[in-house]
Amino acid sequence: MDKTRYDEDDERPLYEEHIKIKGWLSFFLIFGIGAGAIITLVFSIIRFSIEDYITNTFGLITNILGLLSAGVDVLLIPILAGYTIYSFYNFKPNAVFLGKVYLVLIFVSNIILLLAGEFEHQGIGSLQQVAKSLIWGIVWFIYLCVSTQVNRLYPKQNRKIFNRDLFLIGTIAVILMLYFISVFLNTIWIEAKNELIGTPITRNLSEGEYSDGRIAFVPIDELDVEKQITEDNEYFHLYSGDSISITLISMFENDDTPRFFEECMSNWIDEDFLDYEYRITDEWRFLTNGNSVHLKILQYESDPIVNWSFALVFNKKTNKCALLSSYSRSENELFIDRLIKRIHFE
Repeated sequence: MDKTRYDEDDERPLYEEHIKIKGWLSFFLIFGIGAGAIITLVFSIIRFSIEDYITNTFGLITNILGLLSAGVDVLLIPILAGYTIYSFYNFKPNAVFLGKVYLVLIFVSNIILLLAGEFEHQGIGSLQQVAKSLIWGIVWFIYLCVSTQVNRLYPKQNRKIFNRDLFLIGTIAVILMLYFISVFLNTIWIEAKNELIGTPITRNLSEGEYSDGRIAFVPIDELDVEKQITEDNEYFHLYSGDSISITLISMFENDDTPRFFEECMSNWIDEDFLDYEYRITDEWRFLTNGNSVHLKILQYESDPIVNWSFALVFNKKTNKCALLSSYSRSENELFIDRLIKRIHFE
């Protein structure tokens, strides 16, 4: 990109006469930037939860930077998008530079999502949508470089950069960089804490008690228990004929946030029920035996009706978590609630 910085008092447009932007450039500005920024803004506001940034892990710095990063999505990216569109339609010499920088920022954000592997089950944050966004970002960047219309309306020799451009983009880049560094350090800290605090159960088990080495529990008399061992993990299956089936598995985890709960729940949805309508019958967050519990119950309109209960039980002292997924044809007996009270982490 051939461009020269110059002062804000020289902001004359490249053309005095009225010239229309059309074709792919118009499509890029309206849908690639405008609609994309609006969708990002709306979803960021809808999904925002202050509890996601109160992690009690790496500390106050991570939480503050997390909130600033959310502010980038909610405020600065839409501002940059609007500023970019304004510059293009007013034929400002900094327009192409802003368009390319906007695409680079979105591209880098999506690359980080890919590396982190934190995807939603479906929707704007799904792996498929992130991959599409990366491909379109590359396509539009190449378009800005080789487009005849872009080079005709915004000649390379006339392209400039304002000081405020550098300030806005630098602010976004610094906030994102500091946040991702803090997340990286937070991940290292959690792994170290897992090694130091996430110790297995070494005590002798009581009669009738089951354990996978991380948690222990006393089963419910009405349910049969089977211990299942796979290459990656081991878990317990509690059942009563075809009427109820509970899976209990443990892990070293202390991310007790609504977002983590929803991500786990989406990963545990039985594909056999994806086509059925459902309603949320109950959702609770409570403490039991010093453990933090998040429990949600869905009722599927299948034949017969099936109730799915999903719960995460966190023990902050040991940095452990128990995951329970229960399918039942009975609304009267909530076995999962009884089982949660029988789980021990030490």
